[in-house]
Amino acid sequence: MINLTDEDRFAVFRLPGRQQVEMYLSEAVLSVPFEDAHLKEKGYVVFPFLAEENSFFIAADHHYINPEWSFISGEKGAILSMSQSDYLKMIEGGIDALSSDFPKVILSRQMLVEVKEKNVTKVFNKLVKKYPDAFVFLWHLPETGTWVGASPEPLLTSEGQCAFLSVALAGTKPIRQTSAEWGAKEVDEHQWVVHFIEDRLDTLRLPFSKGKMHTVNAGNVQHLRTDFRYKTSDPGQVIRALHPTPAVCGLPRDEALRLIGQLEPYQRRYYTGFSGPVGQQIHLFVTLRCMQWFDGQVCLYIGGGITRQSIPEYEWEETNWKAQTLKDVLQKV
Repeated sequence: MINLTDEDRFAVFRLPGRQQVEMYLSEAVLSVPFEDAHLKEKGYVVFPFLAEENSFFIAADHHYINPEWSFISGEKGAILSMSQSDYLKMIEGGIDALSSDFPKVILSRQMLVEVKEKNVTKVFNKLVKKYPDAFVFLWHLPETGTWVGASPEPLLTSEGQCAFLSVALAGTKPIRQTSAEWGAKEVDEHQWVVHFIEDRLDTLRLPFSKGKMHTVNAGNVQHLRTDFRYKTSDPGQVIRALHPTPAVCGLPRDEALRLIGQLEPYQRRYYTGFSGPVGQQIHLFVTLRCMQWFDGQVCLYIGGGITRQSIPEYEWEETNWKAQTLKDVLQKV
């Protein structure tokens, strides 16, 4: 049994569709510049939403396959849930700021959930079983705290020698609805992300193939997804070109980032950043459907795409659907 503490630096993950759980335990952690994705050495990278926050490389000094492990975190948090009235005011402010030249912004909120379970391992294992097609991750650094999640969204992932996959994932609805019920708002949201990725890959002069838009399940919700496949000898330049995509900030990117800074009453830190294992194979996923773990409390991070067609009360409900993906797991451990 590997007994981990708040002093350790490690990452545990399960790739989509795999059975194998892997753990990288590091003797020391390298803080890396945001511009340097540090992709060649075997390890696990943690990158934030904004370059102002620190980025880290967790070296695979010790590599375990399907380990028996336990991690009980004693970290304290001072986070407040956002009220519905404050959230609705934020969304109204976002809608008012949008225009034909500024069609979309992603706005998010924090939700604090009380938990009795102390062992984070049990939550990770529940996510692995419940979401076989997600990237399930847990990383802990004294510098960042403990982050756990089940992300449905690849940013960049290896598919062979110099061959990579990136994904446009945008447009959300409850899973109880049928795939024929996608509305114009959700399709527009998705197409903006598609056009953004097309533009970035064209700018980098990388020929690519684009799959058909299709529906995928992610916990209690469904998303529209389009896959992009391409070859490059420099995946770092693709990461720098894509992150953050309109799926997590909005479009145009600079205007969206400014509005997020004005309206969101907290710093996202690693929510809507990206993380994953690197080395011979690279598997980087956007840090979504995630939570920050504290002693007796969990902070969920949830957001949605806001357009001029958005209805604030509906957006509130959408964040509740998304939160339920993780709340279901927390309630059953």
